[in-house]
Formats: sequence, structure tokens, C-alpha cells
Amino acid sequence: MKSDILEINHSEFGIEKFRISAPRYNLYESEDGIWEFIIHLTTSETIQRVQELEDVIDPSPSIEATAVLSKEEINLKEGTHIHQKQGYDYDRDENLSVLYYFSYNSIENLTIEVLKVVQDHIILNVTGETIVNGSNGNDPDAKIYMHETKFLLDQNLKRSFS
Repeated sequence: MKSDILEINHSEFGIEKFRISAPRYNLYESEDGIWEFIIHLTTSETIQRVQELEDVIDPSPSIEATAVLSKEEINLKEGTHIHQKQGYDYDRDENLSVLYYFSYNSIENLTIEVLKVVQDHIILNVTGETIVNGSNGNDPDAKIYMHETKFLLDQNLKRSFS
């Protein structure tokens, strides 16, 4: 798997790949005192499409994914693994993580592996599960993958979905 590629593996159709552009991240304490690690990215170029989906839609996927961390977990370093089971925080009644494909859908089982931390960027492996076309009803029908992707620090980046 190449770096800086968003791979969407549809359980029904197969694999699509898109070049990642503008990957950013931030780790901040929210107004209610909760630590949030957020990544955000858009895509700029289609690399590989699935014919069945290419015939009906021309997506430009984007992701905003947030993991809630405890104060003990905020020291991000090489080898850190972060797991956010649900894309929706039922206690706070807020969306945490979404994939936009042709509509906004929650990202479940978000897993982030920290490969490298530098002052102005971080390199991550990211996986998750989401609904793209609803072929599994309310269960995820696609998996997302990003391998060795460099995210630039953006201290102004905050979760925009609530």
C-alpha cells in the first residue's frame, strides 16, 4: 500500500483509491475539558475506481475523524495506538468522525497508529469502517485505509461536526 492514498474497500464492489490532499491534524482540549485528536483530509485525484460506482457518481471523498483521549493518552509518540470504537458520542450527542463520499456517514472502529512525530507533522496509519452505499443496512459496508500518511499540524483545526 502506498503512502498518501485513501483506499476505500467496498464489501460489495471492491477497492477504490484516491490521492490525499491537505492532510491536517490537531490535538486540543475542548471547551468542556475533553481532549480530542482530530485528523482532516480531502482528496484531489482519483487513482482507481470501481466500475459500478464510477457509472453513477464522481466522488471527492473527505474525512474528518476525531478520537477522544484521556489526559494520560495525549503524549503522542511513535508506536501510540488510538482506537475510537464509535463515530458518534452518545454521551455528548455529537458526531466524532465522518467520511463524505456522496453523503456524510460515521466512521466506526477508527484506529490510528502513530509512526512518527515531528514538531510540525505526524505520520500515521489509519483504518476505519463506514457506510457508503447502505448494502449492509445500518452496518458498515466499506473499510478505509491510509498508510504512512503525513499530516501537518494545524492548531486552528477543530471538530466541525457536532
